[in-house]
Amino acid sequence: MRKTAIDKELPKIYASLLDTSRRMCWKYRRTYSPEEVVNISYLYIIQIKEKVSGEDMLRRYMTAKICQEIALTNSETNRKLISRHCELIENQEIEDEPYFDPYEDELKSLTIYREVPDRVKRRVFEVYFDKEQNTCRKMAEYFNIDTRSAMNLIREMKKDLQQINDF
Repeated sequence: MRKTAIDKELPKIYASLLDTSRRMCWKYRRTYSPEEVVNISYLYIIQIKEKVSGEDMLRRYMTAKICQEIALTNSETNRKLISRHCELIENQEIEDEPYFDPYEDELKSLTIYREVPDRVKRRVFEVYFDKEQNTCRKMAEYFNIDTRSAMNLIREMKKDLQQINDF
């Protein structure tokens, strides 16, 4: 199909392609411009115009390219969006802020709980974190108790950890 034929057929299917692009952006929660995605699919069709024969085939190829651009993370549109964000970040002045570790409090609470005087709680903690018996069934098999008791032990440990973390 020639470029002139593609340009002639495109206005007939443009509305449906734009609608498809909008729906796909909504479905995949993308912030792409639907018109830009349709334009990228048009440029793709111009590159492969020899394979396209007829309006139906044109619509199919363009719809497939739109879906590909929106759904795939390594698509041309996604790469453009990422490069724009990188340019914006590079242009901003970075201030020297103190290092912030979002898990610092949780790590402190784990260290504190590891030194709890109650031997049972300390043993449950060691089995859960160190020996990685971190499900009710695994814990029950390890201690040879029923799963309900293991679940209660795990819940109690998590509750205690949360209380330590809240202080």
